[in-house]
Amino acid sequence: MTTSISAFVWLLVMAFALVTYIVLDGYDLGIGMLLLTERNSHRRHSMMEIVESALDGNEIWLVMVGVGIFAGFPSFYATLLPALYLPFILMLFSLGFRGFAIEMQGKYDNYQPVWGRVFFIGSLLAAICQGLVIGTLLTGVPLNANGAPASQLSFLNGYTILFAIFYVAVTCLMGASWLNNKGEGQIELHAKKVGQILTPIVAVLLLVVTLGALIASPVLSLDNEAFKIAGVIGMIVLGIVALVALFFLLKNRNGIMPFVFSAVPQAIALLSISFINYPYLLPPSMTIAQAQAPQSTFQFLLIAEGILIPITIAYQFFAQWLFLGKFTLEQGEQGKAA
Repeated sequence: MTTSISAFVWLLVMAFALVTYIVLDGYDLGIGMLLLTERNSHRRHSMMEIVESALDGNEIWLVMVGVGIFAGFPSFYATLLPALYLPFILMLFSLGFRGFAIEMQGKYDNYQPVWGRVFFIGSLLAAICQGLVIGTLLTGVPLNANGAPASQLSFLNGYTILFAIFYVAVTCLMGASWLNNKGEGQIELHAKKVGQILTPIVAVLLLVVTLGALIASPVLSLDNEAFKIAGVIGMIVLGIVALVALFFLLKNRNGIMPFVFSAVPQAIALLSISFINYPYLLPPSMTIAQAQAPQSTFQFLLIAEGILIPITIAYQFFAQWLFLGKFTLEQGEQGKAA
C-alpha cells in the first residue's frame, strides 16, 4: 500500500495547522507561565489582557487539527487517542480553566490573585500535556495482542518527559518574546531579562531533545539512517543559530522579529520528529499509507479546508491589526467592546 498524493497533501495541511497552533497558542501559554514571575499586580493584569486579545482565535487551530486527523487518518486517531486519554483530558480542562480565569479577571479593573493563579496552573498543565503528546508521536505507543494500547500510562517515558520540559521552556521563551513585542515599560524590560535567561536553557534542551530523538526513535534504523541523522544535525545547527540571533535581538530590539526567532526551536523539534519517523505516522508499526482514509474523503476535506483556512488566517491578521503596536489597557477595553 502506498501513500496517496491527497493523503500526503492533507498531512502537510495538518502539519501547518499544528505548527500554527503551537506558535500562536505557545506565546499565550508562555505568558501564563511567566505571570507569577512578575511581582507587580498592575503588570500581571496587563499581561492577562495581552493574552485575552487573541486567546480564542489561536485555539481554533487546535480544533482544526483534531477534526482533520479524525477524518483523514481514522486508524491513527483510534489508536493514539486511547493511549493519550489522560494528557488530552487534562489539557482540555486546563485550556478551559485558562479561558474561565481570563473571563473572570476581565470583570475586574484590578488584578485578582486567585484568577492569576488559576491562569498560571492552567497554562503550565496545558504545556506539559502538549509536550507529552508530541513526544509520544516520536516514541510511539506500545500495543497489546489486540492492537490496543498496552497501558494508559504508555505515554510516560524518559523521552516524553524530557520533551515536555523542553516544551515548557520554549513556550516560556515565546511568551517572553511576545511580551517584548507587545509590552511597555517594565513589562518589556522584564521580558527581555527573562528571555535572555531562557535562551541558553532552550538551546541546551533543543540539543538534547533532537539528539535524544535519534536514540529514542523505534524506526530510525529501518530506513535511510545516515541521511536522517545528517538532516537532524543540520536542523540542530539552524536552531542554535536562531537562538544566538534571538539572544542579541532581545537585547537590542523590540518588534516581531525576536518572537519569530523564538518559534524556530519549536518548529525544529517538530520537524526533526517528523523527519525521523517518515513514513511512519505512529511508530513502530503504523505508516501514513496504512492510516489514510479513502480518496473521496480527502477530496471533500481539501475543498473544505481550502475555504476555512484562508478565512481563519484573514481573521487572525485582522485581530493582530486591531491590536497593532504596544498593548495598552485602553486597547483591551476596545477589544472587549468589539
